Amino acid sequence: MCWSVICLDKTGTLTRGVFELDEHLAFSGDDRDLLAAAVLACEPNPDDVLEVAILRHARAHGVDGG
Repeated sequence: MCWSVICLDKTGTLTRGVFELDEHLAFSGDDRDLLAAAVLACEPNPDDVLEVAILRHARAHGVDGG
């Protein structure tokens, strides 16, 4: 599978000091496949706030890193 669109809204990063992924949407396929692919694209122990938010969101939806 390939995804070509990632939409981000950084609201909250500056105002609250928090970067969160609130929602995800798979246009085709299974949501869990999308989250699993996103997890695989992240570093195992990321420093990047976006990767941390992706991993936290995936875990909350039952997808852990491999």
